[in-house]
Amino acid sequence: MFKKFTDVEDFLVWMAEECGTDVTTVLDTKMRAEGALDAFYEIRDEVEILNRENEILKDKLQLLSPFKKWNCDGCNKGIEVQKDHVSEYCCSGFECGCMGLPINPAFCDECTKKVFGKDSYLDS
Repeated sequence: MFKKFTDVEDFLVWMAEECGTDVTTVLDTKMRAEGALDAFYEIRDEVEILNRENEILKDKLQLLSPFKKWNCDGCNKGIEVQKDHVSEYCCSGFECGCMGLPINPAFCDECTKKVFGKDSYLDS
């Protein structure tokens, strides 16, 4: 029949008796496992603290950086531009050749090559 256990130690003693193992060996194993678990939790807490400190340092570094994150105006890929870069528009694009696009676009390297380089459709 099934035996109901109210404590982990009761279960370990029963397991030791069932397996023919010395009870002190099982309890020692439990204590070592608990010690290993405590060490794991300490390391996990240290890692969480280091991750938080890392995020804080990234934020501080971002403040010191002369660049900011931006999206390429050609393909919308993430790029970095000068901190003072602001998209300028001549109008809303209604009845204008600009079509409401920025007059000072920020492009990634691939889009720059496509627009201004040899890969440009204008060169063919």
